[in-house]
Amino acid sequence: MKKIYYTPEEFLKDTKKIAIMVKEFEPEILIPILRGGMSFAHYLAENLNIRDIRCITTISYDDTKKLDKVEIVHLPSLPNNKRVLIVDDICDSGDTLYEVSNTLKKLNPTCSFKTTTLFFKKSAKFIPDYTIHPTKEWIEFFWNKNYKDCSL
Repeated sequence: MKKIYYTPEEFLKDTKKIAIMVKEFEPEILIPILRGGMSFAHYLAENLNIRDIRCITTISYDDTKKLDKVEIVHLPSLPNNKRVLIVDDICDSGDTLYEVSNTLKKLNPTCSFKTTTLFFKKSAKFIPDYTIHPTKEWIEFFWNKNYKDCSL
């Protein structure tokens, strides 16, 4: 499978684009899906001036091998009547965003939810509300690659 390296410069530019897009929703809380959504959510929160970030943990891959089922390990508690943006780096199959979104909606029926990713695959069963890069390739994010390659 072809790999594409995603640079810090591209990331900063894309985060600003997404921030402009999601302003119409006026999110009050960001929920990054760990680990991929954490870096994106941090910079998105800075751009949107959001301090309330509550993480969710899922397991859907073993290194690069997709697992049969998405396991939700940690669910954040949410206050009533909030606008919540679920954040991840990529929507590959759509399984993780689908499971997370549906689970959070069931547990928090008074909240409004939207989703965002930097990349998505058109073949996914769930397409994020806000996204900018359709892809077929494997994306190598700088926050994964750069740190694995550096020696201390």
